[in-house]
Amino acid sequence: MSPVMQDSIVKTAAAVFVGNACSVFKDMMNVEFVPEQKFNRQSPFTNGFVAVSHFYGAVQGDFMMSTDEMTVSKIAGVYNPDDSVDIMVKNREIYASMMCEVLNISAHQSLAGLETTYGKLILLPPSWVFGEYHTVEYISGVGSIDSLYGSIVCTFSLNNAGFNSF
Repeated sequence: MSPVMQDSIVKTAAAVFVGNACSVFKDMMNVEFVPEQKFNRQSPFTNGFVAVSHFYGAVQGDFMMSTDEMTVSKIAGVYNPDDSVDIMVKNREIYASMMCEVLNISAHQSLAGLETTYGKLILLPPSWVFGEYHTVEYISGVGSIDSLYGSIVCTFSLNNAGFNSF
């Protein structure tokens, strides 16, 4: 596949993922997000909270959401500016679980378009990390979605090295 065609596929898949994320946040949390899309070829993450769902098949890649803890705790409805760090840490499972559910639904909805190009793809359950998350650089489409609570970076990454040959 030519690099231009691959760039187009990634950009389209990222835009679909961003749109799906906005819809799922609206449906599940009644929070309006506005997408601001851009496209680049890197996938660095250094924010406070990252949720990741990996997929594999003829190709492999990731759907990722990254934001700061204050934003995700506000969306989940557990933010209190008077909370101690200990209480915020105790609340992490609440808002991490919420964010992973949004990611899981958004990624599943986004996978259908990719399967028309690449065949059956398997999406793994999301995982999350607090702190820094880094990946090797491969082609990614990145879109920021913004709400009254803050911004979330949504990333779709694609790696042509698939698992079907194993």
